[in-house]
Amino acid sequence: MARAYNITKNGGRKKKFIDWNLVEKLLTTGCSGMEIAAHIGIHFETLYERCSKDKGMSFSELAQEKKRKGVSLLRAKQFDLAMKGDRTMLVWLGKNRMGQAEKVEQKIESNVTQKAIIELPDNGNRYTKNSS
Repeated sequence: MARAYNITKNGGRKKKFIDWNLVEKLLTTGCSGMEIAAHIGIHFETLYERCSKDKGMSFSELAQEKKRKGVSLLRAKQFDLAMKGDRTMLVWLGKNRMGQAEKVEQKIESNVTQKAIIELPDNGNRYTKNSS
């Protein structure tokens, strides 16, 4: 029966080519290791092991580095949009980065007196409290 992968002379599988530029691009966009492995057609553990061998760092380290790059690229783009006058982005950045908020005041007045009755299960005594 033919296998879907090539066999080397010593009986092992040939190494699957991993396009590290594609992996890094996908990490920058926020993809997980499992998503990337599925995208390129290998098992996620193979991706993690090959990262250590090929890149000299753990997959987790590579992922964190590229995720930070992606976040910084998004922030720069948001800032550029805001500086070009995008009002929605200006408001969003103001609220999220500078703690700005729309001031909403609510005043509730009531002349209603409420009465609460609490029944105690242990001895059946009743306690009445008036609140205003």
